[in-house]
Amino acid sequence: MSHKLFLSPSNRENLLVQSTEGESESIGFVASADLSAEDNEHHLHWDWALYDAVGGRNGCGEHATLPQIHQVLAQNNIEEVGIIGLVPASYVFHANINIPSRQHRVIQQALPFAVEELVAQDIDALHLAIGDRNKKNDIPVLVIDRSIFEAYYHVWNQSGLPLFATYADAQLLPLESNDLVVLLDAEKSWLKANNAALQMNSKGLAHYIESWMEEHKAEGETAALKVYQCHHEPNESHLVIAEVQQIANLTVDVEQCSLKPNEFFAVSYFHNTDAIDMCQGDYTQEEKSGSQWRKWLGVAAVLTVWFLAEVGLNIGKGAYYSHQADKSLQVALQEYKAVFPNDRRVSESNLKKFLESKLRAASQQSQGADFLTVLGVTGAQYYKVGAAGTMTFNSINFNAQRGELNIELQAKSLDQLDQLKKGISTAGLDSKISSAVKEKDYIRGRISISGS
Repeated sequence: MSHKLFLSPSNRENLLVQSTEGESESIGFVASADLSAEDNEHHLHWDWALYDAVGGRNGCGEHATLPQIHQVLAQNNIEEVGIIGLVPASYVFHANINIPSRQHRVIQQALPFAVEELVAQDIDALHLAIGDRNKKNDIPVLVIDRSIFEAYYHVWNQSGLPLFATYADAQLLPLESNDLVVLLDAEKSWLKANNAALQMNSKGLAHYIESWMEEHKAEGETAALKVYQCHHEPNESHLVIAEVQQIANLTVDVEQCSLKPNEFFAVSYFHNTDAIDMCQGDYTQEEKSGSQWRKWLGVAAVLTVWFLAEVGLNIGKGAYYSHQADKSLQVALQEYKAVFPNDRRVSESNLKKFLESKLRAASQQSQGADFLTVLGVTGAQYYKVGAAGTMTFNSINFNAQRGELNIELQAKSLDQLDQLKKGISTAGLDSKISSAVKEKDYIRGRISISGS
């Protein structure tokens, strides 16, 4: 998907679901699987954010219906959009289950029994989604009432756009090296820890953190809390933060955030590695499960024809390029003799060896970061970060007076450009990204490299 549309409920209406007794009940949002797709489109409201494949924001809004969002996409000629559904974490229970076996079949059989001991609800009425084992060898599990999940899934899956994944919103918070991370938005807070991801009223935040520390930290042991504070409701948030800062043995780092919650979760998605996609089991998307394997039969047939044609073409190319290589070698030999007329022993067969000898001697005689040294390090890191084939050098300029190499290039993402810069710095040279401009399908950038 070239674009991802993040949808979370606006929380201004009621979500109607079917109870186990067959009666409808309201749980605090909007929608029913019994409504038609057209009814759902016009009655359900969403907070939304649209991002491209590299995390660049293309638009956002609040309390919009699906037809209104479709209209925005059409007006801006945006295609290939996949939905990332965000379920309120207040509906999701997080647990870590210890199952020694690593066989998928055994885990699937044992998991319902292990979860049933932790919840008071019939296990058949629940939907379970599992993640990768953590460092303690536990399996993280998300548990949600099946009727609630189906109500959301039904709406997103019938929206006219492909459903790519579904997450509990608080699970997308960037925990990083902290023990706890909180997104604070006036009366509502989202919290994430290694063993929890939940949504709560901000008034109860300090009490929950105190209880969490009593359970997970030894007496006198400190914990690190990162708070992202949404700026548009500062007064109430400041009171909550002041209360949290009074908790003993808790270091609190507060960062102002200009994003609204839905946008914050969208940005975090592109940097998150441990969030659990809840589209599992009966809700696995066909694009992920590979159940549409028949679509690939035609592709295989085309590839077979292409392969046979390519083999024949390459045989002809091989003969042509071999002839061209001989001509290029002759030209290179002439150029070498023009620069080094006293080297009478050089020939086509040993030209490479003579060139390597000259380059090696020049490298040993140079001081500081000369052109060959800087270019050699840059080339090594270019291949080390796996940029070959996905990054193109447009121009290379070297300033001998400053000992600085400037490279203009095209990369598939800003992250790839940053990896190259970091690799060069790790190798002992000073490097910086002088400019980075996002084009339609690539990043156009410039890296400056000099001796440390």
